[in-house]
Amino acid sequence: MQSYCSEKRTNLDYLMLLWGCVSAMPIVSFMHITVFVWGMFAFLFFLTFSIFNKGYISDLKTLEFSYILFFAVSVLSSIYSLISLPSVWLEGWGNRMIQYIICFIFYITFIGSRKTKLVKNFVDGVFISAVIQLFWGYAQYILYTIAKVDLNRVVFVNLLHMLRSGDTASHLTDGGIKVSGMCWNAGNFAPLVLFGFVYAKNIYLKVLFLIMALLCGSRTALIGVGTYLALLVIIHFKSIYQKAKKKVVSIIVISLGLIICVVSFSGLIVSYIDKVQETLYSIINYTENGSSMTHLGYFLEIPQILKHNSILHNLIGYGHGCSGIVYPKYPNALSGERWTAECDPVNYLWSYGIIGFALYYVWLVRNILNVKRINKDASLFFVAFMVEGLGYNVTWDWMKLLMISLFVLYRNRCDVFTDNNELESKVLTSLGIHFGISGVHV
Repeated sequence: MQSYCSEKRTNLDYLMLLWGCVSAMPIVSFMHITVFVWGMFAFLFFLTFSIFNKGYISDLKTLEFSYILFFAVSVLSSIYSLISLPSVWLEGWGNRMIQYIICFIFYITFIGSRKTKLVKNFVDGVFISAVIQLFWGYAQYILYTIAKVDLNRVVFVNLLHMLRSGDTASHLTDGGIKVSGMCWNAGNFAPLVLFGFVYAKNIYLKVLFLIMALLCGSRTALIGVGTYLALLVIIHFKSIYQKAKKKVVSIIVISLGLIICVVSFSGLIVSYIDKVQETLYSIINYTENGSSMTHLGYFLEIPQILKHNSILHNLIGYGHGCSGIVYPKYPNALSGERWTAECDPVNYLWSYGIIGFALYYVWLVRNILNVKRINKDASLFFVAFMVEGLGYNVTWDWMKLLMISLFVLYRNRCDVFTDNNELESKVLTSLGIHFGISGVHV
């Protein structure tokens, strides 16, 4: 197995580390363009000057046929949308395609290359982002619960002016705040919480991510982490049972201690319990939840939509980000603006058609099986992520790059999910956190 922890980072490594860090922070922007997008253009600039003399480009023979065909179908469907869809659905078409093409260029640059140190730095950057936003999320919750202070609005609108005064800075609802980290929507935070929970090795940090999955108010985050834990227990039931007494007791004690610390502020304990109960209730009693029934409707209406669609739209879809067009009676359609079905498989089905949908999931499953050959536990992260996608559209551009990066690393037998202790220690130390970093790891 390759290891990069002890290698010295170059300026380019630090650039990739920073890009990964800001990728999951969409409200961190410059000139009202997210820093993640600026990072995309910086990546293209790097590629232009290094492709011929640095050897970062992949051997084209190593590219996966299913992904190449998927990209071709997705581009074809987006071009077809230019002549088949109303103008409102074409708003931002150029920007979406540019970002989509850059993701593809990222794929062909690294998927067959053995120069994987750069993508390892991108993955490390995303983990750093997860840790930063974990503690930012706790600050969000505490400030809003105690004083109704919207931390994102204070920092990113009033102080830094990264967002306009009318922009949404946090995920606020009638019931309070849904913790969203440095994003305006908890749906972006959910896969980050899952990744942070799985990637972290320090048991205290894992517990903090677990508590956040309960606290943030996102069913998607809780379902993702819960799915991962359930699959982990099923796979390792025998060994878990043998070690149960010592391990379970320590986890329970640590969890209770951290929960007490989190909710010991005046008035927070009731709020925390209510938040967890509300989230769990909405999952168990999904038929009483409007959002859950909407997502169920996405699937139930597929046969009728296939029946009324044109053959071409069934085969290649409606183009990138236009899956909502087949659901004209849904609440999101009332705005009269372009929208995306909030469910990954449904979004892929109607954006890229049956052909694109099949090609994408063939590529995804094949790579997950490749990860499984090296680290069975790591492959569960992708399964849990796919389950998250059933309830929300969680395959953001940064998540696409993260998945590609992880697949690249495992193709080169770099087991990053078990090779990050040194990084984790440095991140926590730099944040001034010293809860037994060199002690308990899992």
